[in-house]
Amino acid sequence: MNQNKYNFGSWICIPIIAYLSYMINYLLDGFFQKNQDILMNGMKLFEQHLDQIMEHPFGVSSYYNERSFPAILIGSMIFLVVDILSFLCRKTMMIGKEYGTAQWGNVSEMRKRLSDKNEEANILFTQDFSLMTDKRCGLNRNIVVLGGSGSGKTFRFVGPNLMQANMSFVVTDPKGDTVRDYTNVLVEEGYQIKILNVINPEQSDGYNPFAYIEKDDDVLKLISNIIDNTTPKGAQKGDPFWEKSESLFMQAVFFYVLYEAERQYLPKNFHTFLMIISEAKVMEEEGAKSPLDYRFQALDDNHIAKRTYHKFMSGAGDTLRSVIISVHSRLFPFESPGIQKIFEKDEMDLYALGEGKMVNGVRDQKTKTAMFIVIPDDDKSFNFVPGMLYTQMFQILYASARKYNNHLPIPVQCYFDEFKNISMPSNYLDIEATCRSRNIGVVPIFQDKSQIKALYKDSAGTLLANCDTLLFLGGTDPEVKKFISESLGKQTIWKKSSSVTRGKSGSSSQSEDRMGRELMTPDEVGRMDNKECIVMIRGEYPIKGKKLDATKHKRAKQSGLFGKPYFHRKFQSIQWKDVSEIRKNEIVLTYEMIMELLETGKHVFPSEEWIQKAEQLGEEQQKQQEKERKREWKARLPEDFEDLSLVEILAKTQFQKTYMDVIVKAVEAEIPEKIVKSYIWDAMDEEEIERQIKIQRILQVSDQS
Repeated sequence: MNQNKYNFGSWICIPIIAYLSYMINYLLDGFFQKNQDILMNGMKLFEQHLDQIMEHPFGVSSYYNERSFPAILIGSMIFLVVDILSFLCRKTMMIGKEYGTAQWGNVSEMRKRLSDKNEEANILFTQDFSLMTDKRCGLNRNIVVLGGSGSGKTFRFVGPNLMQANMSFVVTDPKGDTVRDYTNVLVEEGYQIKILNVINPEQSDGYNPFAYIEKDDDVLKLISNIIDNTTPKGAQKGDPFWEKSESLFMQAVFFYVLYEAERQYLPKNFHTFLMIISEAKVMEEEGAKSPLDYRFQALDDNHIAKRTYHKFMSGAGDTLRSVIISVHSRLFPFESPGIQKIFEKDEMDLYALGEGKMVNGVRDQKTKTAMFIVIPDDDKSFNFVPGMLYTQMFQILYASARKYNNHLPIPVQCYFDEFKNISMPSNYLDIEATCRSRNIGVVPIFQDKSQIKALYKDSAGTLLANCDTLLFLGGTDPEVKKFISESLGKQTIWKKSSSVTRGKSGSSSQSEDRMGRELMTPDEVGRMDNKECIVMIRGEYPIKGKKLDATKHKRAKQSGLFGKPYFHRKFQSIQWKDVSEIRKNEIVLTYEMIMELLETGKHVFPSEEWIQKAEQLGEEQQKQQEKERKREWKARLPEDFEDLSLVEILAKTQFQKTYMDVIVKAVEAEIPEKIVKSYIWDAMDEEEIERQIKIQRILQVSDQS
């Protein structure tokens, strides 16, 4: 324990010491008279002066003599020397604090310092304590949450804070319950809603990683994240050569798609990336080239994609073949139709999180965004998708902050539920340490402390240290109970002991002593009421309070907890061709009707009027989708389409093999080139072109006859 500081407060006694020295000098004046009997006259004058002082204790001026000032000086110096020596010899003492000073915090006093008077501007923790979201409290918004299964991590913490609607939110949502229950509130508050749904991609917004690559370094970070996310957890690290070779190969193709796809009238997305990867072959014949070789050969020698590809191809043939096979194996999950649908185009607009929506070409810096990442809690097959998203999201947020003096105009709070199942950026701990200045807060949520150790091993303490607040919602894990007990600290308590000695000379005694005791023992932590939680804030005494209840929030009536659940999906046109398969008198319920049935408990059946409206809406939606498809198709075609020959068009445009085959078949059917070009321009699909070929052949036969 540190030594006590010197207390200058004792110097307040110096005037008293000076007064006493002055009086003592006057009392002893007789003993300093010369040419007299010092003892007799001294005692006589001592008695006289004592009587005078007793009668007039404050008659100071009449007691002055030539020795008064030296007496005052000597007396004061003696006092100071004694005081300082006593301090230097004194042992460190903390009466009543010998074993610890832990205690529960005074909530009302802490609210005055740490809570905003406007309750909507706070982060909620307990029913009677909340923390302001800005820098006035001197704390970051990083919160580590520990809570076992069923402790209420969503219902008792994440949900109520989403309904505060005071920041942009990024929320990991296992199973999709958070989206369902709380999104309606955010919609009512004017939020933009973005959802990445790997459970049901049909209900997901699109996410195209290529839309957020701003510099070459971003490609390296994204590929590193892909490799991390597609490497099985717990897999033994082999020779780093293979991963580095895979990375080099993917870098070359990424750079090609990034800089050349649009010039080749190809969409700049993962579908193109996978298509080009599939062209990679190691040719057996000497001098033979693969389709991918020809692609890179056409590039300028200084092109970063070509330079990277040449580095990769400098390896031996068998080695390259192994690397290519390994890359195909690694990227196999990307071949899923649902995942490819997500990667087709970008609708996430990551810039909106910290800068607001785009209005007339400028970010409005006020419209908040809520982005939900829906993942399964029982299958990690596609968790590489949110891993890629989080990597790019933090890159974009930091880049956006640099536009505004390193401070985002809209605060962003990230709630990472089931943190252990998310592959975060490799530099996540650095992000945690620096995000406060960018107006970003992160909330990693764990079931127990062992999950943190499993992810970060020796750096687990760093993750906790980067979070100024810890919320414990309860749990039974022994390590967590011990950790919470130790974090709360020890208090000093009085211990009373008594003893009795029996017999002829019996006696009894009692004694009191002090001892240390944990504020809560591990056993008490484990038996904590399920309605209570503990909040520990840096620099403050801990708080023990009642957990939040999402249904008691003032906006709860707008949520799916009471009202209609939120569903995020695009309306799928009704496939009326399937109506013929419906049996007679069979009742048909749409998805909307089923949810209405579940909500109200009433039996709802489709009326004729409803079916007509749904059919009309489906037809309109189908027309709109067809219009959008044709627009995207024409965007792929060369700008000088009309001036080019059919051969030139086919050479400049990357069509699928099946489409190329049907075009060749049309030419072989002697359909005029102008008409074949019109097929392409009108975005006819293979089936329609086949039909046109049949019609043309019928007409040819008719003309011959």
